[in-house]
Amino acid sequence: MATLQSINNVFYIRFRFDGRPYRRSLGIAVKEDAEDTRKQVEVNLHRIKVNLIPPPPPGADVALYVLTGGKEGCKPTAPERPALSLKELWDAYLASLPTGAKEESSLKTEKGHFNHLLRILKGTTPVADLSTGDLQRYIKERATEPGFRGQIKARTIRKEISTFRNVWNNFALPRHVVALNFRGAFGKLHYPKESERPPFQTWEQIERQVERGGLSEFEIADLWDCLFLDLGRIKEFLEFVRLKSGLPGWVYPAFVAVAHTGCRRGEMMRSVINDWDIGPDSQTPMVQWREKKKDRNKKFTFRQVPATPLLRSVMAEWLAPAKHPGGQHTFCDTDGKPLTTKEALYWFEAAIANSKWKVLRGWHVFRHSFVSCMAMKGADQRFIDGAVGHQTDDMRRRYRHLFPHKQHEVLAAVFGDGA
Repeated sequence: MATLQSINNVFYIRFRFDGRPYRRSLGIAVKEDAEDTRKQVEVNLHRIKVNLIPPPPPGADVALYVLTGGKEGCKPTAPERPALSLKELWDAYLASLPTGAKEESSLKTEKGHFNHLLRILKGTTPVADLSTGDLQRYIKERATEPGFRGQIKARTIRKEISTFRNVWNNFALPRHVVALNFRGAFGKLHYPKESERPPFQTWEQIERQVERGGLSEFEIADLWDCLFLDLGRIKEFLEFVRLKSGLPGWVYPAFVAVAHTGCRRGEMMRSVINDWDIGPDSQTPMVQWREKKKDRNKKFTFRQVPATPLLRSVMAEWLAPAKHPGGQHTFCDTDGKPLTTKEALYWFEAAIANSKWKVLRGWHVFRHSFVSCMAMKGADQRFIDGAVGHQTDDMRRRYRHLFPHKQHEVLAAVFGDGA
């Protein structure tokens, strides 16, 4: 049964369908005309009941559908799109990225991750057909495959799945390739257990463990990954590089910059000369780094770190017109062109080749060393975070043990003199 309701001199139709109430404005002010429409609605309801008019389809505007006798109120049916395969999804994602949207190294990592997904899950698999069981099978198979040091670690598999999650949630979902977000589609995934990454350790601590014996080649390599150089070792290494022949002029200044500010390799490579406020008139010499991890929506953000006396001296000499090749880039080749990742890695390896420093695992060791040395000297955690930029809680835990004085202060405040 349908009824009329007058609100502000406009008639509304009210009725129930399939147990639910509906109301819709008729846009009519004349009662006789509204009454004619009411009678037609009752006829339409009866026709639907006896299947003379099909029932409203899912997603239909029921009130409009009943009011017009099924002529209006249905959503237009989208043309059926062919199911997108996993390989097609990946290709479409890559094609959608604007130039410079991702760092070269980040894109290379993503490509490596997705290559494993395409290999194990098969690139021809329709994305919408993937299930939790498929991803669990992927995790299980990857965990049995050989890696750089023994079997693939759980954290590596997590990063691969994280890359897939990013493509799923931020590319496939907004384009309606899939209906649910990643968590809704796959629920909670289970990974192999592994130990927490060990804390950063000094050269001497690692040597003592190696000398005790009983460690595999992989375990020894993992230990050296935890190395941080104390202040004495940093000074010794920088002097070693300064005196080593055959290195381009930018190498020693770059090592000093990374060691004394904790910057990333990419930040060192992006640096331009105007980022250095180290002139003789500068009261507070500073270096400005351009970071890309803090805000993914911006090309880069800035952070400033005070320039130490050694850094100020070395950079002033390097940036002098008689020595610097010219151009805008701080660290560059002989033509003034910016360094590539390949060049930065090559000259790092060249600097440590055939020396005791060959155990160092890339430029990042100096970032860890900077943070660890600051912690050992009692620097406030807020200053450390501000100096090196983005840090995860996992990374903070790895050097938190280097705050012994803070731990003693807390215990002394709680227990006093031990009485």
